[in-house]
Amino acid sequence: MRSFDNQLDLFRDDPRLAASQWRTAAEKSLEQFPKDLARHRYYLNQAEELEKQCTPTLPD
Repeated sequence: MRSFDNQLDLFRDDPRLAASQWRTAAEKSLEQFPKDLARHRYYLNQAEELEKQCTPTLPD
């Protein structure tokens, strides 16, 4: 079945996978640019935002 562009693919668009990739990029950025902590923090913030999408929220 063809996936349309406006639909999310559960495997391609997995927020856990994307968060993991952002965390890896954050660690690599520290190796490549040790003095650029703003870049590292940006990557970590992106990962944290994606991880928030993964955590289920319980109803009150």
